[in-house]
Amino acid sequence: MYQKSILNRQENLKKTKFTLNVQSCFKIFLILNCSMTVGIYFATTTGKTEDIAERLHGLLDAAEGPKDISDVDDLSELAGHDGVICGIPTWNTGADSERSGTAWDSILEDIGELNLSGKKVAIFGLGDSSTYTENYCDAMEELHRYFQQAGASMVGYTAKTDYTFDESKSVVGEEFCGLPLDEDSESDMTDERLSGWAEKLKGEMF
Repeated sequence: MYQKSILNRQENLKKTKFTLNVQSCFKIFLILNCSMTVGIYFATTTGKTEDIAERLHGLLDAAEGPKDISDVDDLSELAGHDGVICGIPTWNTGADSERSGTAWDSILEDIGELNLSGKKVAIFGLGDSSTYTENYCDAMEELHRYFQQAGASMVGYTAKTDYTFDESKSVVGEEFCGLPLDEDSESDMTDERLSGWAEKLKGEMF
């Protein structure tokens, strides 16, 4: 009777170990298959957009380190990610298009020809809402338009209610098509805006 009890305990122990092993393997499987890659890309002339990209990366541990888009030889690299975050400034170039004055301007049409179906894309832009209040962060709209053309799912929209400006092509309905930031006139608001946006992206992108 005693020996039978021991055998039963040993059998139950084996079953428990087997169950735990199966559960552990399943958890590892989920982690490996649910992980996604998110790339951060930027272009800059003053270094401000790069700085924001670095700060955003510090808030999004799961994202890869920021990369200057001018260092990307093959744009198909973007399609290799599950998600892409792009940073673009707006300059008063005097033109109605190609407003960033950076490497983004020369590759907009190439982006539109990519196949980004099923990929999530978010955009942040830098502009001056005081000096250039009639075209605040216009360049975001250009990136947004071509990524949409490529079939990407756009995320990271921001309500326009907390901003002071006259006009912007980047307003879609009641929202900006990304996160506008003003390091010239409202730099004291950047940390709060950036951290709030990072939390938003964690829910929409990761």
